[in-house]
Amino acid sequence: IRGLVYAATGDQKSAMKDFNKAIQLAPESYLGYFNRGILYEQMKDFKNALKDYSKSINMNLENIQGYQNRGVVYFQMGLYKEAIADYSQAIYMSPDNTALYYNRGVARMEGADYLNAIGDYEKVIELDPKNSSAYNNMGVCYNVTGNRNKACWAMDRAFQLGDDQAKISMEKLNCSGTVGIRDGAGVEVDRTIKAASNILEKVKTSESEIRKYLNGNMGKLDPVEGIWSANINTVRGDESKTEEPNFGRVAIIRDTVNTSRDFMMIFLDG
Repeated sequence: IRGLVYAATGDQKSAMKDFNKAIQLAPESYLGYFNRGILYEQMKDFKNALKDYSKSINMNLENIQGYQNRGVVYFQMGLYKEAIADYSQAIYMSPDNTALYYNRGVARMEGADYLNAIGDYEKVIELDPKNSSAYNNMGVCYNVTGNRNKACWAMDRAFQLGDDQAKISMEKLNCSGTVGIRDGAGVEVDRTIKAASNILEKVKTSESEIRKYLNGNMGKLDPVEGIWSANINTVRGDESKTEEPNFGRVAIIRDTVNTSRDFMMIFLDG
């Protein structure tokens, strides 16, 4: 606790000394590593911050803040896939955390995964309808993917919520129909549009129906069919160790309705 106080007052040297002592006295506690990781992160020593956050997570797999903080460090290092994996794990354990969806959306934008970024911002808006930054970022994603109508709509919503940067973005896109936005041959803002998760196809099949299908067709199933879980595996030398719990489950089954595909992968949770 004294280390936290030192860190809060800017005395990083004394804070580091106390955290090191705390780890020495209680090496089985994840908190010492976690707090020291925060200090390393403040010092922009991302390599050591990453080590300490990973150590704290390995000692306490339910350390949601550890995943979130490590995700931030990965993001700062430009390792967007790793950041997204950590945010996803934290979301699995804390599905109503607005910041996690927002951070994952930003990481996905940096990784050029704009469609899934839109999905994350939609979730942010569902949890926090007045989040202007989520609307503005969503507008950027819509514009990059070629949907100027929705880009103007999302930026207009951000502007109405007080985001002046969104007004500048709308002017650059030549959006019209909003107070303060110049008239012209731009895109008229359609305020009847609503944020809705429309990126992924919706499937009405329930998990119980999927299990019934799998159990009833054991002798006919393709090897890919089944219910699968996703983990993060770390390989050290010749050993592969699962260090983190499942953070997602999908079902893969043959599609007997849509002739344009052989199988469907259905997200069950995570």
